[in-house]
Amino acid sequence: MQASYYEVIGGICKHRFMDFAVTAPPFPPPEAGQCHVSSKSGREICWPRYDELDTSCTDVGSGMVSAPVVRHAAVRAMAFVPPDNLRRLIRQYYRQQGRPIPRNTTFSKNSFLFVRYECDYGYEFVDEVNTMFCINRQWVITPPKCRGKG
Repeated sequence: MQASYYEVIGGICKHRFMDFAVTAPPFPPPEAGQCHVSSKSGREICWPRYDELDTSCTDVGSGMVSAPVVRHAAVRAMAFVPPDNLRRLIRQYYRQQGRPIPRNTTFSKNSFLFVRYECDYGYEFVDEVNTMFCINRQWVITPPKCRGKG
């Protein structure tokens, strides 16, 4: 599958295309719009609803994207997800779980942008959050957090 993504090179974010396998939605669809307390960190983790996500964090004039700074982490990838791809991934998720798609599932008509981080060498994520999402020109919801190993 060809996907669009943003790559940070020398502090500049550039729009690129690449081939890679996307096998799952950025977070499990049943968790969309929900919050829970992480058993790993004790933090409250909230996931956005897929139908709220958009690409408004892109600067209209330059096409550049500025991802939030996460202490002791770097941007691993920024991805642009068209609505047809998300629909396919959500259907695939439920098929792999052996469950039907819930009747109240809504599919966004919008493409969206997300940024995935990786912790610096010697650091690790405190919990399952490694991604932020764009909604209404803001990166949301629960930011990733890295801590030193050991």
